Amino acid sequence: MKVAVFFGGRSSEHDISVLTGILTVNSIKEHEVFPIYIGKDGRWRYSPKFTSVNALDKRFKEVCLHPFDKGLFTLGGKRICNLDVCLICCHGAYGEDGALAGVLEHSDIPYAPGGVLSGAVGMDKVTQKRVFRDAGISVLDFFSVEKFDYREGIFDYSAALKDKFPVIVKPSSAGSSIGIGIARDYAEFFAVADKAFAYDDRIIVEHALQDYKEYNCAVLGMGDTLVVSQIEQPVSKKEFLDYSEKYSYSGGAQRIFPAEVDENLRELMQEQAKLAFRALKCYGVARVDFLYDGQLYLNEINTVPGSMSSYLFDYDKINFSALSKSLIDIAIKAHTEKSKLKRATDGQLLLDTRLLK
Repeated sequence: MKVAVFFGGRSSEHDISVLTGILTVNSIKEHEVFPIYIGKDGRWRYSPKFTSVNALDKRFKEVCLHPFDKGLFTLGGKRICNLDVCLICCHGAYGEDGALAGVLEHSDIPYAPGGVLSGAVGMDKVTQKRVFRDAGISVLDFFSVEKFDYREGIFDYSAALKDKFPVIVKPSSAGSSIGIGIARDYAEFFAVADKAFAYDDRIIVEHALQDYKEYNCAVLGMGDTLVVSQIEQPVSKKEFLDYSEKYSYSGGAQRIFPAEVDENLRELMQEQAKLAFRALKCYGVARVDFLYDGQLYLNEINTVPGSMSSYLFDYDKINFSALSKSLIDIAIKAHTEKSKLKRATDGQLLLDTRLLK
């Protein structure tokens, strides 16, 4: 099969996406791989030599897709190949948020992780928490603020923040802990809100837990056939796990894996992770993050997790190659199931000439 791997993109998580993409490209052993790097300018570049970060500035072809055509084309219109499957490794906006999934839906190409709904809802922290809350999953108390209301003075901050400090402020649709800050008073709130609004036009404000632990696990599969990884505990030296701790080799956070938690808490997290995965109609793989201070809260879901969360399946002896193979299989299965759905009416409406007058 011919498998395209999309990575990079215009989001603030571009660099992490490149690393995920390169790892995924090199993990696929049984199929012909077409690495497609999306630059920060949004242009799509293809080269079979995109197997390392250093190769991204070498010779390449600019490429595109066409609606309802599985072909990968040069911008001049030459068909390079017909794609059988695509793996999405783009974190953040224009990739993880369902935008790229929508393009692939129009080209009728199987893909994973998916789909459009799970990507769009999973990218927006406010929307996903509303869905989780309706599904009976515990989340921290929160409220959202729109940039227009904040800028024009419509947002009543004194009422919204009364007796709420400390709070943690995040861009609603940014990942990797980008743009996040903690506020202990009104002055700090305005400072961290200004920072968060630089990345999004909506922010989410939540109660900041003081004595808590972070946990996460990954879910692989679709529908009722799900595998949940063991639990990981990232150990931060700061008030919250930030970008540098997540991704820096020199300043990275420590991790306890598997986490030292009792059986009841482990099972609860794994069941809540599956419930969240299904609530967003995810398929493929996702990472689910939790906070625990004696009560368990689902913090967020990542529908295109960094390194596809392969490290979380180490304990289950699912290496990166096996993970990629599973994602390819899931993509094909999901596409087959969707193709069985009825998408059109009987077409009689347009035969009524009275409606055309």
